[in-house]
Amino acid sequence: MRDLLGQHPRLNAAFPINDPSALGCISALESTNRLKDVKVVTVDGSREGIEAIKAGKLHATSAQFPREMGRIAAEKMYDHLAGKLVEKDVKVRVELITAANADQYLQAK
Repeated sequence: MRDLLGQHPRLNAAFPINDPSALGCISALESTNRLKDVKVVTVDGSREGIEAIKAGKLHATSAQFPREMGRIAAEKMYDHLAGKLVEKDVKVRVELITAANADQYLQAK
């Protein structure tokens, strides 16, 4: 991230691949005094990510629901094995976590 900041001084947003990467990105932004200039958004919905949102360092993360993903995958597998038609594209919910709803997600963790 430090290299990117040097190569792209007008950078104003970052989308790291997950919460741990976002925390590293935030660290680089803090070390270069650029955190206030760059919005960081990511995925995972981890406790650490949500705490970073509450601290004003991370703009947003998205909650994923692995238990629900597993349940749906198992149901689709059983349907397929039973000879039923199974959709090729199955949507699984995600929810955006921001400062407005961070407390709700921290309580659930």
